[in-house]
Amino acid sequence: MNSSAAVYAVDSARYQIEQESFAGNRRKVELLKRELESKEKAVEDLNLRAHIGGTVSKLDLKAGDVVVAGTSYGRIIDVSALVADVEIAESDIPRAKPGQVVEFRFPALPGLAAKGRVDAFPAEARINDRGLAVLDAKLVIDAPPKGLLPAYSFSAVIKAGEARDVLVVDSRAVSYKAGKPFVERKKAGGAYETVSVETEGFGSGLVRIVSGCAEGDALKIPTPKAK
Repeated sequence: MNSSAAVYAVDSARYQIEQESFAGNRRKVELLKRELESKEKAVEDLNLRAHIGGTVSKLDLKAGDVVVAGTSYGRIIDVSALVADVEIAESDIPRAKPGQVVEFRFPALPGLAAKGRVDAFPAEARINDRGLAVLDAKLVIDAPPKGLLPAYSFSAVIKAGEARDVLVVDSRAVSYKAGKPFVERKKAGGAYETVSVETEGFGSGLVRIVSGCAEGDALKIPTPKAK
């Protein structure tokens, strides 16, 4: 496509409008303005424009090719911000919130730690290909560091809060009686005593002990009873 002739026609129409404006011929000026709109539209039709701004990373066209509407002939990438879609396990969903800070690391760029954020969550969870309940999260790096390219593999850590010390135990050490949790703690003489505890879920086969035990306590993991 060559827009030279169409651009010349636009310039010529503008010149005619200026001449007729000096002559005071209003009717002809109105007609020329309509003609100018038509010629400007012809120039616009000769421009291929993407729906987003960015860099052309692929273009499958050469001089003489015929293009068809609705067909892809290349790719444009916008690296002003990078977006990643990740799965969050259901055990971690209650702690995840939009706006949380995310730290990205990339095998291709050792030593680089890029800061991002949790942008959004869907309205519902889903079952993934492995049969696990997950929540899809959209993570965004608003200002990608130089050298960071789309499609790089990465690991990401979502910071759900400030660091804190917690006491956790193997979930198998916690039993329940009448719906209340307890553990069997080893005494100095080697015998075990039953101790009521307050717990919270922690995930990954662990339970957080809120009260009832202390660091260093030895707890019994009961042997599963045969049915």
